[in-house]
Amino acid sequence: MYDKGSSVNKDAELSVVDEIFLIKTQNFTVFEEHISELSISPRIGNIERKITLKNGCVFATKENNEIDKILKKTKNNNVIHFLESNYILIFFSLIFTIVFAVSFLKWGVPYLSKNIAYAMPSKTNNLISENALKTFDKYILNPSELTNLQKSNIRYSFSTKILPFFDKKDRGKYKIHFRLWKNGNESIANAFALPNGDIIITDKLVHFSKNLDEINSILLHEIGHVEKRHGLRSIIENSFIVIGLMFISGDSTALGDMGVGMGSLFLNIK
Repeated sequence: MYDKGSSVNKDAELSVVDEIFLIKTQNFTVFEEHISELSISPRIGNIERKITLKNGCVFATKENNEIDKILKKTKNNNVIHFLESNYILIFFSLIFTIVFAVSFLKWGVPYLSKNIAYAMPSKTNNLISENALKTFDKYILNPSELTNLQKSNIRYSFSTKILPFFDKKDRGKYKIHFRLWKNGNESIANAFALPNGDIIITDKLVHFSKNLDEINSILLHEIGHVEKRHGLRSIIENSFIVIGLMFISGDSTALGDMGVGMGSLFLNIK
C-alpha cells in the first residue's frame, strides 16, 4: 500500500464484509468504507491491480481473482477483462473487423472519395495541380523540343474541334502543356491530366501520333479523367488507406511517404 504522493510501500490487507471494505496495516484498521467508494483499475491479463481510495492512497495487489469477486458485488463489472477472456467474442470480433475493413476498402473508400472529390473547391484543385506540375518540372519533365508550329497546330485543332462541345464556362480551364520526358536516352510517350484541367502531353507521344485527330482523341480521353475526378479520387483513396495504416501501426512517418508519392498518381492514370 502507498500513501498519497509517496512511493514507499507498506504491507496491508484488504477484506470485504457486507459490501464494506476494510484495509488493515499491522492488525490496525486504517480504512473502512463502502466498496462503491473504491476506484479499481481494469483487469488486463494478470498484471498488478491498483485500488485508489478517496484520500489518494493506493492499494496494489496481484490477487486479481479476489478483486473480481469484489467487483461482482458492485456495478463496476470489469468489461475489458470479460471481453478479452471470452474466446467466442474474440472470434466474432475478429471476423467482424475483417469484414468491416474489406467492405470499407471495397465500397466505403471509393464512395467517400467520389463525393469528396466532387465537393472540393476549384481553389484546392488549382493548388494541387500547380504544386504537382512544379514537382514534375523539377524532377521528371524537361522543356518540350517541339517546334512552335507543331504546338500551335495542336492547340488550334483542340480549340476548334474539341472545346466547342463543352460549355463556355468550362472551356477556359483546359490548357495543353508540352513536355519532354526522358528515361536515360529514351523518350517516354505519355499524356496525363491534372485536377484543374491542365493536360500534359509528351513530345514522344506527339511523334507517335499519325495526325491531329489522334492527338485530339488522346486529349479528349484526358478530359474524361478531369470530368470524372479520377486524379482527385485516387489521391483521396490512397490518403484513406495510408492514414488507416498509420493508425493501425502507429507509424506517423507514413504521412511523409504519402506526400512524396501523391504526385506520381497523376502519371499512372491512363
